[in-house]
Amino acid sequence: MFFEGSEKKIEILLKPGTTPLRRHPDIDWHHVVSLARATVLSTVSNELCDAYLLSESSLFVFQHRVVMITCGTTSLVAAVEEMLRTFNRDDILFLMYERKNELSPEDQHSDYEEDARRLRRFVPGNTTIFGKENDHYVAVFHYGPDCQPQATDMTLEVLMHEIDREAAAPFMQADIGKPALYERTGVNRIFDEFAIDDFIFDPMGYSLNGICEREYYTFHITPQSECSYASFETNRVFGEGELEATLNKVLAIFRPRIVTAVYFDKNAAGIAVPTGYSARTASQQRFCGFDVLFANYRKA
Repeated sequence: MFFEGSEKKIEILLKPGTTPLRRHPDIDWHHVVSLARATVLSTVSNELCDAYLLSESSLFVFQHRVVMITCGTTSLVAAVEEMLRTFNRDDILFLMYERKNELSPEDQHSDYEEDARRLRRFVPGNTTIFGKENDHYVAVFHYGPDCQPQATDMTLEVLMHEIDREAAAPFMQADIGKPALYERTGVNRIFDEFAIDDFIFDPMGYSLNGICEREYYTFHITPQSECSYASFETNRVFGEGELEATLNKVLAIFRPRIVTAVYFDKNAAGIAVPTGYSARTASQQRFCGFDVLFANYRKA
């Protein structure tokens, strides 16, 4: 059973003083999700964030920031258009639309170039391609002429293909139960003190949202062998050595053959090659005040 695990992502940061997104009178987040051809499964909230677990990935809504990730054959750009029709362009501090290359692009409702054309009707963004277009790559549409990231504005994405079959096995059992899944995988123990909201799909697959104050992390797993894929993302503020430790911890769960890492930071110093992997391609670009690091790794 083929399923496209590779994801599309939008992140929008609005200027301070704008209408808070969590209770915005002109935005129904369930409607926004439906425009992307997804549905809301459940929600977990704290004082700073509403985390929506979706039928195809996740949505995180803060007071002035929104992050939405979708997989499968979703039309995330349609949801973004709905947001941009609501926001005043002058209120947008930063916008980033990201799309990972798909295994089956012919099944998608649009490609990256079409999505970028649609977004340019709202904001005059630019495109940066990370990686090689005949290999694993990420295309990023970005806008933020006045963006000055804070020291806490960090995001790590770990995109994993061809995950180990033994590691994938727990996520292929719809009746496994969450306690057994946690014990066998440790997906709920990446960080301490996070409120967890997750879903085991039938017949297979798994998604998790975790939040703690302003920080989140999320997993999405497509375990079937013909299209095996797992992703991890977090905006956790890493201390010295914690980024590499987290990357290695995630890779130890899935043991993928191919890994793409993308890291946004105000002043990024680099990422050490994960244990047991070799670097294939790596690059660094700067836009909208961010250093963006990209690397492809292959299991040694």
